[in-house]
Amino acid sequence: MSFTPAGDENWLDALFGPQAAQVLRAYSVRCLHNAHAQASWRYRQATWTNNTTYGTDRYYCLCSTLGTAVEARVPYAKVHRPDEEFGEPFLIEFGNAALYVYRYGDFSAERHQSLALRSGWLRDQLARRAPRSQGVLNFPNLPEIPISRIAFLGWAGNRVTGLERAFFGTPYLDSDGRLSFDEPVEDLDITQGQAFALPGVDDDKEPPRHSFDLPSLTGTQPPPAFGLELLDSDSRLDPASLFADTGNPGTGLPPGDAAEGDMDDEDDIEEDDDL
Repeated sequence: MSFTPAGDENWLDALFGPQAAQVLRAYSVRCLHNAHAQASWRYRQATWTNNTTYGTDRYYCLCSTLGTAVEARVPYAKVHRPDEEFGEPFLIEFGNAALYVYRYGDFSAERHQSLALRSGWLRDQLARRAPRSQGVLNFPNLPEIPISRIAFLGWAGNRVTGLERAFFGTPYLDSDGRLSFDEPVEDLDITQGQAFALPGVDDDKEPPRHSFDLPSLTGTQPPPAFGLELLDSDSRLDPASLFADTGNPGTGLPPGDAAEGDMDDEDDIEEDDDL
């Protein structure tokens, strides 16, 4: 399948399939709001914590909820979770393409282009050295997906204000070796899914963190209810209709596989076969 540039408004649909793209658009922001809420609530319950433990909790909550929700609605999705193998990144595989989740900053006003990257697998594997370069993902336990077919769910957020921005984009390394994205990126509406968010609290309004005396936190508002049916209801996603027009509802195939599969099976169909 040829590469569909980010400037094409349907590039996400072409990359992952229209059903998978619909699910990602419906669930991503809502799962990000929930991850912030869950981590914020645990932060306020802890006798001791800091932004690092808060961020780790938020990240693993997002991996769990977004991965589980996408797997439930997109039959050909395969989730690679960071807890399945030491050092393995969170990646959602859609056939011969994949989505990686990347936090690029704290605030919406921060730039999302020309970002400094530490040496490591993200720099070496996911960020293409030119917008249309060749090569495949080469990392233990991950599929050999063409680098040009990996997209990012990029987002910015912090403990006090929660999610500030989220977008889908295709990455590359610019001439200075910094992470950039093909323009335009697809910005997501972060006002969606507010039912799953919790208001943040400024640091100066929190009790001392290095203390056993935290009585004011006993009545902290818990995170809102969250689950697959609530995600569908809030986003008005009808799971039954996702693959209804493919002729194979409930199973689905990634982009490029359906036509190929039909061609392979064509000679095997007999006149009396049940279709």
